Amino acid sequence: MPPANIQPRHGAVLALLYPEAEHLFVPLTVRSGNLRSHTGEISLPGGSIDPSDASPEAAALREAHEEIGLHIDQPTIIGRLSELYVPVSNFLITPIVAWLDHAPDLAPNPSEVADVLHLPLQQLWAADAVQTEQRMIRGVALQVPHYPYGEHKIWGATSIILTQLALRAQAALQQIV
Repeated sequence: MPPANIQPRHGAVLALLYPEAEHLFVPLTVRSGNLRSHTGEISLPGGSIDPSDASPEAAALREAHEEIGLHIDQPTIIGRLSELYVPVSNFLITPIVAWLDHAPDLAPNPSEVADVLHLPLQQLWAADAVQTEQRMIRGVALQVPHYPYGEHKIWGATSIILTQLALRAQAALQQIV
């Protein structure tokens, strides 16, 4: 949560789960080079909660429609993950989890999204899934965890949200089996 004297901007992201070939996937975006910040980074579809949005769920679905062409009436909302405060952007993010019973037919908006990746969720369950690398953040060298995926590195808020999603999904699947 943000410090008491900080008024964060509110945002929502969509973690859309769907099955394919006996695996669960979640679509991620590669942010376009046209954007003001976080260009080329991997993220969940999402953005600011607008005053016209009825809820974080509505905002996440709207943003997913704008960014990757997801039809907002297709997925079923499952619930929320823990809110995450991101100091560097002053966003308080509400992650929304949704389910679609088939692989989505997506049409990325090139002004916002360079590519869509379809991450197999079980890849995050592997013992060696998390790697670390040194990054300079505000002039300080830090060991930063990330998930490698092909030529990409999933880190920051997205990796934190995906970790929580993967742990909850794994626990839910273990109860079923």
